[in-house]
Amino acid sequence: MSSRMKKSLDVGSTLDASLLQQANTLPKGMIGVGENGRPFMEYLLYNASKAGFRDVILLLNPRDTVTQAHFEKKSATGETWGLRFLYARQQIPPDREKPLGTADAVQQALDQHPSWKVGTFVVCNSDNLYSANVFKLLLDTPHPNALPAYDRSGMELPEDRIKTFALLRTDNEGFLQDIIEKPTEEEEREIRRVSGSLGISMNIFKFDAAFAYLYFVTESLHPVRNEKELPGVARTIARQYPKAIYTIPVSETMPDLTSKADILIVQDYLLREFPEL
Repeated sequence: MSSRMKKSLDVGSTLDASLLQQANTLPKGMIGVGENGRPFMEYLLYNASKAGFRDVILLLNPRDTVTQAHFEKKSATGETWGLRFLYARQQIPPDREKPLGTADAVQQALDQHPSWKVGTFVVCNSDNLYSANVFKLLLDTPHPNALPAYDRSGMELPEDRIKTFALLRTDNEGFLQDIIEKPTEEEEREIRRVSGSLGISMNIFKFDAAFAYLYFVTESLHPVRNEKELPGVARTIARQYPKAIYTIPVSETMPDLTSKADILIVQDYLLREFPEL
């Protein structure tokens, strides 16, 4: 729903009028950034293609009228780096104003494309720029259920923002035991003692579809956010099967488009890191 993106920008920002208009009207992944004003999601898909992915489901809000048309046109002209696209829509229940959450989103995508209910898949946000390295790690890992554990000290974000991310508690072999939303200092010390660092989840997961599907269906609503969330699914699986989800250590930053203030930061990053686009 991009609610944080659509909030007002601080007075004095240098964000130009075109980007401001896009931020207020488009899905975050479709905001045009970088040297040639590509939709942000194209950089994400480019990284996935470099890692070796070929098939993609774009899971869209039912009110989104721009994303599918854009990528259908790009596919028709061969401008999607060999990626093949399917599309799904996360329908909103009649008694809600917003979607039911990311776990419900994945369930709806799998229900709309049953051939994806076998094998493994990677699911991620369209407003986070996961690297080709992270995609490759998830593609190559022999573990059917996995997620990258981003080293908190390598994220290059303000301390107050870093502190809002949940920590991953693992065993000494790297298997997920729990996801802790508001860890105490004692919990932080214990996680660091076992893992050697403080790993956080950035909402990119690899799942075995047949194994995880029931968990997408049965996941409980978050008590505060009132949504069925993928971290909750991972937490439930880990608590029931302590050797089911492997965490892959990663130490790198990850640009994202949470708010309008992030757009200028992303612009600088893309101009520096993606000269080929």
